Parts: sequence; structure tokens; C-alpha cells
Amino acid sequence: MVSRLLSAEMPPIWTKRRSLGDGSDWARLFMLPGMGHCSGGEGPDSFDKIGVMEEWVERGKAPEEILTSHKTNGKVDRTRPVCAYPQIAKYKGSGSVDDAGSFVCGAK
Repeated sequence: MVSRLLSAEMPPIWTKRRSLGDGSDWARLFMLPGMGHCSGGEGPDSFDKIGVMEEWVERGKAPEEILTSHKTNGKVDRTRPVCAYPQIAKYKGSGSVDDAGSFVCGAK
């Protein structure tokens, strides 16, 4: 399912329209490739949304990356880091492409 409300072209627009500095102290954008509008799809779509927000709000630890997972028939078959925009998850060149440990956040 492709979202008709959001697109990968929105991040640059979103970034340019913020008027209070870069906004990274109060907002972060995380793109989840392959995820449907709210969930589902072939990409990793499961992560601890509340836990990430609690860490930021209650402990002052802003997220730079979020560990996501994908399940098939209830079993995790893929994990991947999702990086704060404008960074992306880059394959290190070795290891399983289904293991988050094989990726690092970096510039496009």
C-alpha cells in the first residue's frame, strides 16, 4: 500500500518550513522504507513508539536512530535501524541484509 498523503519528497519541504532553527531539539523525522501508511508492507514496521518518546521527553535522550522489525507469521524475519532525517541506513557491506547490525546511519 502506498500512502497518497505522504511522500518521500516531503522531508526537504518539511525541513525548509521549520522556522525555529533546525528544530532537532523538538522534532525528528524518521522515514520507514517499505512500510504502508500506518503499518504493514514489506519493510520493517514495528518499533517501540512510546518507549522512544519516553526516552526523549522524560530522560532528555533524543533519538538518532530507532530499531525496527518486520514479522512474517508472527516471527521477526528482519530488523533495521531507521535514522533521523536526513541520514539513512547504509549497508556496511557484510552480514545479513535482514539484520540491523549490518547497517549504520549515515549521509545519503
